[in-house]
Amino acid sequence: MSGLSATGRVVIILGVIVWLSSFGIGNFMKLMQDNNISSHPSTSESRIRNRTNNYTLHLSPGTTNSTKHKNNTNTVTIVVQLSGELGNNLNKIGNGFCIQHHIERELGIHTEIKLRAQDHPKWKHAMEWVKAAFPHTRPLDFREMNTPAFDEAQSMQRAWIDGLVEENQLNVTNITNIHMMNDASTMDKVSLDNLLNLVNQTWRLSQSQKGNDSTAAATSILSTPHVYSTAFISDYCLDIIYDDLRNFFALDENANCKTRPYPNETVLHVRNYIAEMPKRGMGLGFEELDSIRTATELFAEHELGENVAIISRMNTNIQKYIDVLEMKGLKVRYITGQTGNEDFCFLAKASKEIIGTTRSTYAYWAGIIGDAKKVRLYSIDTPQTRRAGKHYYSYNYTNPELNERFSYENY
Repeated sequence: MSGLSATGRVVIILGVIVWLSSFGIGNFMKLMQDNNISSHPSTSESRIRNRTNNYTLHLSPGTTNSTKHKNNTNTVTIVVQLSGELGNNLNKIGNGFCIQHHIERELGIHTEIKLRAQDHPKWKHAMEWVKAAFPHTRPLDFREMNTPAFDEAQSMQRAWIDGLVEENQLNVTNITNIHMMNDASTMDKVSLDNLLNLVNQTWRLSQSQKGNDSTAAATSILSTPHVYSTAFISDYCLDIIYDDLRNFFALDENANCKTRPYPNETVLHVRNYIAEMPKRGMGLGFEELDSIRTATELFAEHELGENVAIISRMNTNIQKYIDVLEMKGLKVRYITGQTGNEDFCFLAKASKEIIGTTRSTYAYWAGIIGDAKKVRLYSIDTPQTRRAGKHYYSYNYTNPELNERFSYENY
C-alpha cells in the first residue's frame, strides 16, 4: 500500500470493515481456522479445542493430508480410563493421544478425548496433582465418563459389533479381538493397526446406517463407534508422538518447582516399592537395586567427587544409599520436605542425568518431558521380576532425540 495516497488507504480500510461487518467476524475466524491460519508460530503445537463446551485434547490439527472421510465432520470419541497416580495418569492420557493421532492422521476422522476416573478415592488427589502440574489438563473433567450412560453405550456398541460380524458386514480377518474398541488394553503396532481397521470399518458402516434404529447410533455423550482406552502408552507410540507429548505436558514450573538440581548433578529416584508394599511388592516383581549394587553397578562410571541428589517417596533405607555412595567418593544430598509434584519437578529439571527403575511411571514421565541429557531406566533380574515378566526391557527408538536421551539397562 506504499504507493497509495492517504485517502486511498482510508477507502480500502473502510471497505474491509464493511466487508467484515457483512460477512461476520465469526465466519471470518472460522475461515482462518479452516485454512489452518493461526496466530501460533507452529501448527504442530499441542492444543485444547473447545467443541460444544466439551474440551478435546489435541496434539496436532488432525485431518491433515488424508483424503479418507475428509469431508465428514462426525467425531469418534476416545474414552481414556485413568488409574493410579500422576505417572500412571500421564501414561493413560498419552495412550489416548496416540490413538487420536493415528485415527486423525491415518483415517482423517475427527476425534475427541474424554476421561473416566478410576473407581477409587485416589482418583481425586491424582487429578489434583496432574492439574497442578500441567496447565493444559486443567479444563478437563476427569469424571466426565463416570456415568451409567457410558456403560449403556459400551453395551450397545458390543451388541452392534456382534450383529455386524454375524451378518458378515465386518471383515475381522486376522483380528483376534473384535471387541478391542470396547477395551483397548494393548497398543503395540499390531494392536494399533487392528484398532484402526475396526474403527475405519465401523465408522463407515455407522455413516451408512444413520437413521436406522436397529444400529447403535451415536449417544448424547459419546459416538458409536467409540474407543475405550485402558492401556499405558507403549514405546512404539511414544516414539511417534514424543515431541507433541512434550508440548502438551508443559510443566508449570512456577507452581511446582521448589528446589532444583545442580547443573552437574545426577538425580537418583529411589521409588521404594518394598517400603510402600512390604507384603506384596516383592511378589509382584516391584524390586529395585539395593544400595550396594546401586553404587557399584548403576554408578560404576561415575568419578570421585561427582554430585548426586536422591529423591524418594519414603525415607526408609535412604540413608544406606547415601552412606554407600559417599563411601564411593561421591557428593550426595537427599532432597526432603517436598510434595510429590515438587519432587517430580526436581527430576524433570535435572539437566545432566536421571536414574530410576523401569517400573516407575513417575521417573519415566519426568524423563519424557524433562531436560535431562540422559535418562537411564533399569530392570533387575530376580526370580520375582522374572515371574512377573518384568526382568528385562529394551527398546530402540527412531526419534533421534528420544534415542539419544533414553537408555534401558538390565541388571
